Formats: sequence, C-alpha cells, structure tokens
Amino acid sequence: MTRVQPDGRTGPAPALSAILTWTLPLVWTCFFLWVQSPVLMVQIGGIGGGVFLLAVVVAVWRLRCIGVPKRFRTNPWLTAALVLSSIAILGVGVYGIL
Repeated sequence: MTRVQPDGRTGPAPALSAILTWTLPLVWTCFFLWVQSPVLMVQIGGIGGGVFLLAVVVAVWRLRCIGVPKRFRTNPWLTAALVLSSIAILGVGVYGIL
C-alpha cells in the first residue's frame, strides 16, 4: 500500500503495528509518570480490557447481522456456540470492569 507524502512524493505507508509499537510504550510511560502507581496502572489496564471485551461482543453480533452469509446465521450450532462464547466473554468483561 502506498500513500502520498505531504510534499507530493509517494512511498509505502507505515504499518499500523509499527506505529503502535513506538507510540504505545511512550504513552504508557508518560501515563505512569503522571499516575506514579503500578497497582493503579494494573487496575486501569484491567478496566480497559473489560471495556474492550464488551466492545468485541457488540462488534461480533453487529458483524454477524450485517456481514455474515445467511447460511452461517441459520445454523443452530453456530448460533449456540456464538451465544455461549458471548456470554463467557461478557462475564469476563464485566468481571474485569468490577
């Protein structure tokens, strides 16, 4: 994938993983210097993970409704597996937030 530079040149676009590899540790370091408590940082990370899990469940059900072929939506075994995994993920997510 290429992108156009501000000066008009074209070149490869930086991969999102490369950008996150450099920026997330810097963000966490700055956040730690502001918070100055490892225990609080772990608690904040747990809450963030719980919220992320809840968002994943919502996104999966939305994707299932709009982006999955009908033959997969009508299969009762796949629906049961999705319901069970959604309940498990919701439980872990709520537990992480609490």
